[in-house]
Amino acid sequence: MHRLDKRIRQKNKSILVLWCVLVFGSLTCAKVTAEEYVYPAEWQPHQAIWVGFRTGSEGLAHETVLQEMFKALAPQVRVKVVIEDESLIPEGMTYFSALGLAPSNFEIVQLNPADFWFRDPGPLFLRNRDQGLAIADFFYTNYAAINPELASPRAVAYGKIDRAIAKKLHLPLVETTMVIEGGAFEVNGNGTILLTEATADRNPHLSRFQIEAEICRTLGQKKVIWLRHGLAQDPLGLA
Repeated sequence: MHRLDKRIRQKNKSILVLWCVLVFGSLTCAKVTAEEYVYPAEWQPHQAIWVGFRTGSEGLAHETVLQEMFKALAPQVRVKVVIEDESLIPEGMTYFSALGLAPSNFEIVQLNPADFWFRDPGPLFLRNRDQGLAIADFFYTNYAAINPELASPRAVAYGKIDRAIAKKLHLPLVETTMVIEGGAFEVNGNGTILLTEATADRNPHLSRFQIEAEICRTLGQKKVIWLRHGLAQDPLGLA
């Protein structure tokens, strides 16, 4: 009987040790991850769309195209028109009335510096499962294939647009040291992203594998497909 009690005690001790290993092992392996944000596809519901309008150097030459865009967009979604200085649109909100559009569908956002090609340095809005928003804060080198620390003062200034808008809207940032332009990629809304070779050129300090891992982490994607070139209509051929 004494031997049996001893065996039972040893068995119970072994069970207790195993239980401790499982419980504390599970506690050790558990990871607290940041809330996941995803860059949505263009055709998914939008609260607003941001458009670069007139800047000190560009915009007027493309204004007829922008006006057609405004006519197509405004009935569907709020349009935020980004300008460098209010003097660049002296008509104010009556500019939109003259196009036969309701000014209430527009908002003029003054931002300096701004860029007519706003998608490249502008904010990349991310969304989580609760529809909360954040902004991906990529580096910007103004299309130069250099390490970020060698970026020109102009590029550095444009690279702060993300932070300026995040501050204005009280949104959190998802930070990264990677360089990318907003016009150099596209997503399908189901976890796949198209990247142009220009993205690799912009990040000579990173391997192709590192670029893929970081872009997927930052924009919430799962698969990368590389393209040799971007849009054939790109006037500068930089994407």
